[in-house]
Amino acid sequence: MSTPAALRLLRGTDLLDLTFGFAGLKVEETGGNRRLVRADPQADGWIAVTFGPQHTVEQAFSDEVPGESRALPVGSLISGRSVLVFDVGPQDAVPFSEDGLLDAMRRLPLRVVDAARAPETPAAPALGPPPADAGGEDAAARAMTLVRLLRTTAELTARHGPEAALALARAAGVPTASAGTAAPLAAAGPQDPLADPARPRTGIELPYRLYLSPSQKARWIHRDRAPASGPGTRVELWHTRLDAATVRAVWNRERGGDPGAPYAFRQALEPEDRRDIVDLTTGAGLLQPDGTPYVPEPVAVRLLMLSTAGGWLDGLGSWPRRPRGVSLSEWRHRASMGRDQYVRVMREGFLCPFGHKAVYVRVTERKFDDVRGAYLIQREFVVVRQPLKTYDPNTPLPAGPDPASDLANVLFPFTSVRLDTPQTPNLVPPADRRKFFPATPAEQLFHFKVTAVDHGGTAVEFRTPLLFLDETLATGEGLAAAVAEYNALDRNPPNPAAAAGAVAVAHPPEASADLLGQSVALAPVLRPDDTRLDVARMVWGMAAPPALADPAPGDPAVSKNAPFLPQLRWAQAAVPAVGRLSGRDATVPVAYAKRYALSGFDTVGGPVRKANAGQVFLSLLTPADQPLQMDFGGQRDRSGGLTAPSMIVSGLSRLTGPVSGVPVAAGQDALDRIANGTFKPEEFFRPLDVLDEIGPSLLGVVPLAQVIKGVEGLGKALKVPNFFTETVSAVTGFLSDLGRARQLLTHELDRYPPAARQVADTAEKFATVVADFVAQGLAGRTGPITMRQVDDAFNAFAAALANLVAALPAGTDPGVRTLLTRVQQQIATWTRAAGEVVALRDAVQAAANGFKLPETVNARLEWNPDIQPVLLDGSPVFLPDTGGRLSLVVDLRGSLRGDLSVGADISCSLENFSLILVPKFNALRLSFKHVRFVARAGR
Repeated sequence: MSTPAALRLLRGTDLLDLTFGFAGLKVEETGGNRRLVRADPQADGWIAVTFGPQHTVEQAFSDEVPGESRALPVGSLISGRSVLVFDVGPQDAVPFSEDGLLDAMRRLPLRVVDAARAPETPAAPALGPPPADAGGEDAAARAMTLVRLLRTTAELTARHGPEAALALARAAGVPTASAGTAAPLAAAGPQDPLADPARPRTGIELPYRLYLSPSQKARWIHRDRAPASGPGTRVELWHTRLDAATVRAVWNRERGGDPGAPYAFRQALEPEDRRDIVDLTTGAGLLQPDGTPYVPEPVAVRLLMLSTAGGWLDGLGSWPRRPRGVSLSEWRHRASMGRDQYVRVMREGFLCPFGHKAVYVRVTERKFDDVRGAYLIQREFVVVRQPLKTYDPNTPLPAGPDPASDLANVLFPFTSVRLDTPQTPNLVPPADRRKFFPATPAEQLFHFKVTAVDHGGTAVEFRTPLLFLDETLATGEGLAAAVAEYNALDRNPPNPAAAAGAVAVAHPPEASADLLGQSVALAPVLRPDDTRLDVARMVWGMAAPPALADPAPGDPAVSKNAPFLPQLRWAQAAVPAVGRLSGRDATVPVAYAKRYALSGFDTVGGPVRKANAGQVFLSLLTPADQPLQMDFGGQRDRSGGLTAPSMIVSGLSRLTGPVSGVPVAAGQDALDRIANGTFKPEEFFRPLDVLDEIGPSLLGVVPLAQVIKGVEGLGKALKVPNFFTETVSAVTGFLSDLGRARQLLTHELDRYPPAARQVADTAEKFATVVADFVAQGLAGRTGPITMRQVDDAFNAFAAALANLVAALPAGTDPGVRTLLTRVQQQIATWTRAAGEVVALRDAVQAAANGFKLPETVNARLEWNPDIQPVLLDGSPVFLPDTGGRLSLVVDLRGSLRGDLSVGADISCSLENFSLILVPKFNALRLSFKHVRFVARAGR
């Protein structure tokens, strides 16, 4: 008999409605029974069972879109047919009846596309009986052991699977039969199961436009006959349920020539979601970001059920490993009777510019909170996957392929950034879900809360918008475009060369953060606070170093780390040393210096990356007609009275603080000479304005630029003006004064009694012991350094200092004497509290326990330059004698006590020099042993 025609099976009692098609089969009659068998045992035969639409996609609405119309009816689109195809084997016979066909759907293997096929698994490893004990183990004892082992393995198998049972058996010495290895099937790639009507494969369109398929081993569970029913009784809807744990998405209809209905409204799944789900579960020839082949992973299903009224789906696809070009990492779908109840899509990406891993989440959920109906409500938000991101400023990462490109790793002020916002509120739907700034109805640019740690180890808190960048855009040309677009947000940065009346400087709201004057160490520190500024606002940028784009094959860190780095394009900041020492507070634009961007703090350098001998790290971006002036003209008392080392600040060095400079040639960097380590007084001490004829002066008449000798090497102690501020507590302030005392004494040991060497040595020993004591507290240890050892080191230093102060000669530099006297005053508080301040010894113990101590800000200016004769028309005006020297120490100290105000210790000494008042005739020569200006706190 020929192949039977298709038939439709209808049953009104439980609404069964199936269409059966047959291929390669014939009806065979035996003893009055008709059966379906293969027409040719050597040729394929199958039964195709067609279901009606299993899913209806509905319009979803967002609560974050005000005024969005929800008038009924809502938009909807219905799916196409779903088909289950069953293979009829050469030995199979299917009764050609209602019960027989439904039974065949339960027991026959599915005919599926190659991408859905599962490999034939070998026999599971078997447990063999433990060998008899050669020593004659008691049979009863052996039996008891076997009973217990069997019970335990059965329990573990039920709870955790056979692998756990096998592990236990092996540990107990039970032999196991080795299992064969099944050859994995080659990935076939996405296939349309219904593309060839003559040779269909299983394809379930659930959800809309996405074909799912179980493997050929899956089976379906359903009833054959309708239950008996009477008047007024209810009958369960006929349905068939998949008895399998996984399915694969083998095709999405957008891939073929069937574009379908237009994407006319917001849906739970978008076309790109369906495309990615197919690639993740059946893709072929795809590579992971590290270059290794991608192995498709199926979707886990707790429930997949088909019926005339629509399908049920409860599935979860999770893909921690993904191929290149796919960012979808999770798909959760719950649908009941063809209607979505809960759909979640998650896409991986990064938050720019800091590079934290994050995920964009879109949840569509049916809500029963509207009297008109249960609408699908969609909400979108971003979840931070990687709260903490660290940065290594010591690994050179050129920003571009040019050997002389900036080092991207040094152009950022923080060593770590923690996002304290784990998840955004519900967002306004972005126009481009692959690249957007999260926004809410209440906050047009959502600000993430951030806690960053700067190069000095200080925590800084601020809020800033962040750009979500989809993982697929974080590579190649997509990343280059994203970096360029982000940096272009800084539309009107400060330009020192801009003409008067130019476009005003503007902070880009999308790429900046208000720091409200917090103190930030903008570069790695050499001494505490030597790179610290009070920052009002920071403007971010991005860089994509090529080294981050070319990882080693198989590197597992590739998918975890952002292939770009954050940058500080510029900042609005106050230079504390300028404000506190000259009394002129001003917030100015600053950016990283060109030499620092090229070489960091490298003092060796090479043919391409020049050494940064001057340790410059910041350039000021002030307009030429509005420079930042460190002007002591009106406050000579703050600079020692005898001189006023005023200057125009061009940048900052971590060796000397604020520095001045002029371009060597047009278009060159004003800090180039300073970066080379060269100090030229005539470039430092220039007239501040056109009315200033001689510029900064000594004694009001001698140009300071001519008195001071130039220096090659800014590292030479105090030969260049040193301006610094530091935030100190009782402990750090004492240690800072110890360090300064040691530095001043060792700098000129020959000018002091032999006791000075002992003071320098014991100060170093005490500082070392305190550091070790605090470090062991940081590590959570209580030893080996004890407080008694700290006391012993302190007592040795106190005794040495007392001996030195008693032996100081009368002509000792007043600045050094003042400093040593102040240290003695601090020593007196070792065990005695002073006002509101705890005893110094107690403060050391508190610091070792991690307690925060009261802090204040100190500022200082130290300078001990070499001086030289000054000539006027070839005749000397200022003539230093042998041993002639200039010394300047300005120390402005904050107060740790509320009952005391800020104090200042200032001393300036000019020694062993002569002034020739009538130079050409040498008529009047005044010789001085020393001229001193001294000011003390309260005097």
